Parts: sequence; C-alpha cells; structure tokens
Amino acid sequence: MTQLCLTPLIFCLGDFSAQLIGDDDFDPHRSLRSVIIGLVIAIPSHEWFLFLGRRFNYSSSPALSLGAKVAVNQAFYTRRYSTSISLRSMASSPGRGFGLPLTE
Repeated sequence: MTQLCLTPLIFCLGDFSAQLIGDDDFDPHRSLRSVIIGLVIAIPSHEWFLFLGRRFNYSSSPALSLGAKVAVNQAFYTRRYSTSISLRSMASSPGRGFGLPLTE
C-alpha cells in the first residue's frame, strides 16, 4: 500500500520540479500523466524488486548478491523502463517524434 501511494507522489513531485526548472508554464495535464504513470508502474516495480531479492540472494556472498541484482536489473528492467519513458516523451512533445505537427 505504501508503494502504491508513494510512487505516484514521487513521480508528481519530480515532474513538478522539472516544470519549475523549465521555461514553460505549469501544465497540470502533464502532472496528471505523471501521477497516472506512477500508479501504473508502482506494483510491477515493487514485484520486480521482490523477485530480485528472492531469486538472487546468496547468503555466502553479499557482494555477489548485490552484483547479480544490479546486473539483472540493468539488463532487463532498466532497458524496458528507459524505453517506455523515451517513447512517452516523444509522444508528448509536439513537433518531435512520431511526426506530430508543431503547434504554435
């Protein structure tokens, strides 16, 4: 339950701080999209890290456990997550990616 509540909040705060840095005005629709994405990704992410903890936990070598978890995470989860973020970014940027027209 904590994961389900905190992940969207973290996504929203991250988006809000990114909008503060940028030159554009605050976009509430963008923040809402971030909250929705946080809700969608919260449970699968939690389950993924629980899986890593169960499957790659070697009591004989904590360093090997950590190395295996990082390697598997980087090889599978991070690539998928980064690709989805890139595609979302391209889809929401007018005039860039997917041939969307530039709106003025």
